[in-house]
Amino acid sequence: MKFKKESVKPFILGFITALVIGGLVFGGIKLVQGIKKNNAKREYQEKEDNKSETIDGITYTIVSDNKSDIVCDAFKDVKYSNHNYFITQDGFAYALSEKKYSTTKQNCKLLDDKIKFKSVINGALISTDNGKYYVEYNRENEIILRKSNEAIREIDLLLKSNAIYADGYDSVYDEKTNIEREEFIALKGDGKLYNIFINNKFNSYTGDRTYNIAKEELFKSFDDETIKSFRYEKDSENGYILTDKGVYVQTITNLECREYEDIKCEYNFVKDKYLSKYANQAIKFDYENSYRFDYANVHITTTDSKTIQIDMRRKLKNK
Repeated sequence: MKFKKESVKPFILGFITALVIGGLVFGGIKLVQGIKKNNAKREYQEKEDNKSETIDGITYTIVSDNKSDIVCDAFKDVKYSNHNYFITQDGFAYALSEKKYSTTKQNCKLLDDKIKFKSVINGALISTDNGKYYVEYNRENEIILRKSNEAIREIDLLLKSNAIYADGYDSVYDEKTNIEREEFIALKGDGKLYNIFINNKFNSYTGDRTYNIAKEELFKSFDDETIKSFRYEKDSENGYILTDKGVYVQTITNLECREYEDIKCEYNFVKDKYLSKYANQAIKFDYENSYRFDYANVHITTTDSKTIQIDMRRKLKNK
């Protein structure tokens, strides 16, 4: 079959026109898809940028900022908190669990309605009548209070020094004098931290031990601020101090020690500008730092029942 030249030309022109129109349509679709994709990327980046902020070389990213899953009426009035219990301002101790209790329909349960606590010394809860209690799990995996009748002289001495919260962080034994010096950081009612040194001397003839406070000195205080909680680890960047107005993190102050073996690292508590905005509303504060702070994770529970998780990252120039 033969085609006339006159009939072939319109066919070719129509075919070319269809290709051009089809290409334009396809290109237009791809262009729209590309714009939508770029917009989605930009919106995602804007959201990420809103979650992240860099201050003094540290990038803070809000991983979550949600209403807390904890249902507990008493948790709004916290004086002291741990991972599985807390003490209210009026001195009662409550168990705290991820699951709800069938008796209360809440995530907390009053451990004893007859005992009030005034201090937490080296993990021991001290009642108003100076009884010593520990929060433990029983065989049924229930959180309970166990009373201890053991005489712990260090705790007695710390109580006499008016410590509200105290933790031991170091001890040194001197073989020549048979004296072990234990070192404690204590928070007192004036909202300041004190370094308390307790001597523990062993008498090898009688087998007795004598205890006394060898020295007490101011460890840390801040003008017009009251310290609420703390964690201190010697020669570490894993400590923090929470006040009613700020958060201070334990930090290396001479970064050259990362580079040179013969330079000892020096540490101090430095105010964290970003975390400090949560200080006044924080009722539970957890701070975990990786080795030499290139990464830290913060969990904060606030007075308005929000749980905030923040990642902190810092690129270290010297390691």
